[in-house]
Amino acid sequence: MLATAADYRRITGDNRTDDGAVRAALADAQGEVEQYLRRRGTLEDDGTDYTERLRVFVNDRGRVYPRRTPVTSVSVPSGARIVGDGFALEGVGVSEIVFFPGDVVTDAGNLTPYPYVADITYRGGYTAETVRPKTKRVICRVANAMVAPQCAVPAGAVSVRSGDVSVTYAKPQDPEAAIASILRELGPRPQRAVE
Repeated sequence: MLATAADYRRITGDNRTDDGAVRAALADAQGEVEQYLRRRGTLEDDGTDYTERLRVFVNDRGRVYPRRTPVTSVSVPSGARIVGDGFALEGVGVSEIVFFPGDVVTDAGNLTPYPYVADITYRGGYTAETVRPKTKRVICRVANAMVAPQCAVPAGAVSVRSGDVSVTYAKPQDPEAAIASILRELGPRPQRAVE
């Protein structure tokens, strides 16, 4: 998991919820974040090497863009360099030419965009130590929204006054609306799904 129970307690201040419920909520919250970012199953580095056939952009220094980012190591091809904070690889040679749907042959006989592909074997994704602080904070806050009890307004009262003391109650927020609001802190939802 990208956030621990200790992270949860530090970020949310919730020291009452038991560790088992917190861990379960963190796992669910990470799934919500992955779904929002359209990176289902690709956000966390699980220690596995993955092989992908990727389009090589030859005019961009042989650059490819793997799904599991940030890339932490590359085993094939051996000459590839990790660039862009781990979000791309450079120096990838072309293994074959493949036509993709939507490729167009121009009058000059060139293909647009470039239909060059290469098989890449790499390891990537975030760990609890490398995940962005904002992402970790959102995971913890979503987990908190999942486990925090909703405060009920006593006897339907809007406010209570006793002498100089007054308390005004807010209507409890729907947990789903709270989660959606927290997820929007990550920024706009990506247009492309990473499956």
